[in-house]
Amino acid sequence: MSLRLGAAAANELLAALATLHRGGPGGLRACRPLFADLLGWPAGAVGTCVALERQFPGWLVWHCPASMAWPDSWAAVRETGGQVPVSAITPAELRDAILTEAAESR
Repeated sequence: MSLRLGAAAANELLAALATLHRGGPGGLRACRPLFADLLGWPAGAVGTCVALERQFPGWLVWHCPASMAWPDSWAAVRETGGQVPVSAITPAELRDAILTEAAESR
């Protein structure tokens, strides 16, 4: 059963994700299916995250549902933390953004 949250609750949940991330990416990955269900991610979104993470080891990928502040999008952050996440509207654009970020940080 998918439980769609309103914008305020979704923003609070995303803030909780940021707190979880400070504890390491393992906790976020373990909770991702639950968050996907609570936030009403599109079908296949968790699999897309996993596939991108396999393609780009060291990155944590997330789907960001639309809210009043942003459109439906995708984001990724290096597991080491401290960096600003990269984001894009589609998984393909996110892949390109990760490639650009990786090239610029060399």
